[in-house]
Amino acid sequence: MEFSSSLLNFVNSLSAKYTKRNYTHSFSKYYLSRPENQRLSLDEILQKNVKIIEAEIIETIIYMKDTLDLSFSTINTFTASVFHFFEINDVILNKRKINKFKGEYVTKFEFRSYSIEEISNLLSVCDERGKVAVLLMASTGMRVGALPDIKLKHLKRVNVDNQGTYVYQITVYANSPKDKYTTFCTPECAKIIDNYFELRKRYGENIKQDVKTGNWLPPEIPLLIKTFNKEKCQIRPIKIQSDSITKYIVFKLEESGLRKRQHITETNKEARNSKVAKFKNELHPCHSL
Repeated sequence: MEFSSSLLNFVNSLSAKYTKRNYTHSFSKYYLSRPENQRLSLDEILQKNVKIIEAEIIETIIYMKDTLDLSFSTINTFTASVFHFFEINDVILNKRKINKFKGEYVTKFEFRSYSIEEISNLLSVCDERGKVAVLLMASTGMRVGALPDIKLKHLKRVNVDNQGTYVYQITVYANSPKDKYTTFCTPECAKIIDNYFELRKRYGENIKQDVKTGNWLPPEIPLLIKTFNKEKCQIRPIKIQSDSITKYIVFKLEESGLRKRQHITETNKEARNSKVAKFKNELHPCHSL
């Protein structure tokens, strides 16, 4: 996608990183890739007749729905991205007319929840960091996309009885006034978090918590970090991305036998890009937690 003021308007007017990535990808993949748009600059596209733009969007929606058999949510992301691009660049579209071509929301595949035994099997093959990710999602219900931005300062230890049982109070989406909320993990998850911290300390990371105030030092360190070099004892306190967490859990599901690895062959090559083929496992690696 070319660098232009129209692109800057589009990207910079989106607040969330996740939204920026998804909107940019969807807009480029489904609208800018149209044959009539491939050789045009963004400014030239903005100069098109509004009726032509609307017709192109409708054709794209029909193609995504009937030919590609994409989900309603994928089509919805596309329309949201294309609406935003034109609106932020002062081109007003007939959204009501275009939205009528999206169809109704239909669940193509319904995931089930993990059982307690399945979570136990998954945890048995995870390392300390993986256990923290799994138990945080299972015990608090937070989405995998929330994990990377949780920092030490977002954790507050809370004692729940006189026998030493404690949990962590966790601030989720702390930097978003709209989405920010507070949740609590289980005592089991709290202990796994502490085990993970102890592991990182043994390999050189300086993590401290003030006993009186409960404040963490340094406060800005991510809760979940990229792997570190154990041989050289060098910690890399860089946050891990949500995609990496998902890929890790998929790998561990396959290792534990809870998910069967799909090998692409000539017979199923055409089906590998469809939504049904992609998510035909009844357990979603993260959302099912």
